[in-house]
Amino acid sequence: MKTVRTEIVVVGVREGGIHALLLRLPGSVWALPGLDVAPGVTLEDAALGALRDQTGIRCAPLEQLYTFDRAAGEAVCVAHLC
Repeated sequence: MKTVRTEIVVVGVREGGIHALLLRLPGSVWALPGLDVAPGVTLEDAALGALRDQTGIRCAPLEQLYTFDRAAGEAVCVAHLC
């Protein structure tokens, strides 16, 4: 069975340019905020929780942006826009 993951795209305008928020993970790997969705948790609640816990940002409402395969087809990822 595939894992379901949520990732959040946070965009903003700064100094006339559009910027996206990325997290710096160990090993200098950059990623969008997100996590695997636990059983019984809605996609939106998982996304809001990941955003709050990983960045301190409280954002609502979220807009579902795109759904795609991730990790060589082993996971389904649902991206949200904040």
